[in-house]
Amino acid sequence: MVRKMVRTAATALAMTSLLGMTAFASEVENTWNVNNAQTTMTGDSYGVEPTIEVELPGDLAFGINPLKLATDEEGNGKVQIISGQYVVKNYSNVPVAVTASTTAAAGENAEGVNLLAAPTFAANGDLESADKKKNIWLVQLYPETVTVSAEGEVTLAQTGFKGDRTDNETSVAGKTLGSTASEVCFSLDAYVEDGGKMKDTCASGFTFAGAVDPGATFAEGDVTVTTKFTLNTLSENQKTSDYEGLSLNGGTYHSTVVQKATSTP
Repeated sequence: MVRKMVRTAATALAMTSLLGMTAFASEVENTWNVNNAQTTMTGDSYGVEPTIEVELPGDLAFGINPLKLATDEEGNGKVQIISGQYVVKNYSNVPVAVTASTTAAAGENAEGVNLLAAPTFAANGDLESADKKKNIWLVQLYPETVTVSAEGEVTLAQTGFKGDRTDNETSVAGKTLGSTASEVCFSLDAYVEDGGKMKDTCASGFTFAGAVDPGATFAEGDVTVTTKFTLNTLSENQKTSDYEGLSLNGGTYHSTVVQKATSTP
């Protein structure tokens, strides 16, 4: 409601400015509409600035659950990486590109944490153990679909991660996290409502998944994930011509997940 009121106020201000110019023009009529009259008018340019409002995730906290323990009374959470949905929403009146550059590292006081560049699984399907090491393969996943509920809740769906020994760094719909930054770009439409709710092309984001040595014990802060978000406004031409759908590991991604165009249309 607040955002709608802001936009209504801006429209009213624009209309007032136009009426003001009409009133000014009427003041010269008495001196202009005579034979051989002359008059001079001066107009100053004004800039039309976009209203930029992009919402980022509140935090990037996630759980490490080596033994796939249930995390609630319903028995949910039986995965080794318990992830939230880290959503980016565009409420601006202009399209934006939000680039997320993410790294993962052992925490400041962590001991033995070993972030793997690629997973190696034992015969039983568990991630292979290493003496005095806490092996973890951490992946950032990008959405295949984005849906927005009537209440405005955004859901990112990613089905490419199976959570078994067949997953590897080239088969999942995302990128392995480590000391080298993993970068993804979200191209989000200017704020549009569809059926009274935010359109799905105004929101995107990522989740985490992966595999953990089931014999290792992790403490709070053993792994730290850091994401640097970069915001750029886009013209309609830039949005349609400078970016294309992400091509990664043969995955099919939501239209908001993009990369720089590899060819000029």
